[in-house]
Amino acid sequence: MTIQLPGYQIKQKLYEGTRTLVYRGIRATDSQTVVLKF
Repeated sequence: MTIQLPGYQIKQKLYEGTRTLVYRGIRATDSQTVVLKF
């Protein structure tokens, strides 16, 4: 399964737990590095 989120580009999976996924990405509007938690 590939995660897609409008306005963000997912770059790297940082963590995968039983109920949590954490990714490093880039926000498209200002190229800011972000951490996304699902």
